[in-house]
Amino acid sequence: MAITLKEIALKAGVSFPTVSHVLNPSSPRRLLYKKETRDRITRTAHEMGYRPNHSARSMATGKTGCLALLLSTVEMRSILPSLLI
Repeated sequence: MAITLKEIALKAGVSFPTVSHVLNPSSPRRLLYKKETRDRITRTAHEMGYRPNHSARSMATGKTGCLALLLSTVEMRSILPSLLI
């Protein structure tokens, strides 16, 4: 079963928002916390085996970080040679 941010917060002795801010690399608030607090949270998360849910983050941000390339298999409709496709 996946480790939640609430479980990390309980074990690290901090609030849920604190864990959320510290473990979110794009959060500008992450640097508002003391280095000791950030280290304690990341160490606790690592020890508990926390892995970010990239699907949930993609749904929340609307960004997947994926790229798709759609080409036609009909000759002369794609820039790439048909042998490469």
